[in-house]
Amino acid sequence: MIPGMTVVLYEDARAFQRAVASVLQEFEAENNLMLGLIDTLVRRWPDRCLYNDQPALMAGLVDDQDHGLVLGAAVMTPPHRLILSRAPAGMLTQLITALDGAGTTLPGVNGPKRVVQDFAACWRSRPGRTATLQRGLLIYQLDQVTQLQRSPGALRVAVPADLPVLGPWSEDFDRATASSSRRQLEQLVAAGQVVIWQSPAGVPLAMAAWLARTRAGVRIGNVYTPPALRGQGFASAAVAALSQQLLDEGRRFCFLYTEISNPTSNHIYQVIGYHVVCTCQEWQLT
Repeated sequence: MIPGMTVVLYEDARAFQRAVASVLQEFEAENNLMLGLIDTLVRRWPDRCLYNDQPALMAGLVDDQDHGLVLGAAVMTPPHRLILSRAPAGMLTQLITALDGAGTTLPGVNGPKRVVQDFAACWRSRPGRTATLQRGLLIYQLDQVTQLQRSPGALRVAVPADLPVLGPWSEDFDRATASSSRRQLEQLVAAGQVVIWQSPAGVPLAMAAWLARTRAGVRIGNVYTPPALRGQGFASAAVAALSQQLLDEGRRFCFLYTEISNPTSNHIYQVIGYHVVCTCQEWQLT
């Protein structure tokens, strides 16, 4: 426990955004997942502590001795993992105590490597609890597309008529990444956030999507190519073209995540112009 520091739980997404925005935006790429999620909460459920009708958790780590300065933040939208920002290691025990007091069940934790390792150690220090590393992730940022891919074809926005093709792609992607769902895919398509790289004959070859916006950036994800079509640069072409399009629309940065253990994706994104800004980890908690 750190004297003069407390954990504040919020029930109003707008109040939470006002409290944590400055500390999160200091490292915008590193915190892009949390910033985008908070933006979604504010736009869809500003006055309620909900996310898709499930209770959301929003916590600020506050220095009471410095006029209530927020030093870190945590967000969880069940059934997903708790997301952490940078925070003083000593406050993580207080965060766990506060979440226990609120009756919160944590399936896992995600965030910058050092912070989640410290959190996992605090978690394991309590009787009957375990923390298991699931995977390491890299956050990439792109400021300028350095190479548009030359694969034959063109980028277009997906429409509901594409769902019979994209649905199985999304399901295969989910099995590999444990991320989105068919419902999310339908929502993204309806919002015009999914793109397809198609052949000159109009055959879909790969897909990608932009998922959430920060103050100056936007996160790209759901990048997928069917196994039979891989190795031909279709996903690279889709990501490069989508990244350029988002920059042209006024975004200063594009962000995306990769698994550390996947050398192919880490290579192709660097060729496009992405560079690593942060190493993250996902842990399972019981």
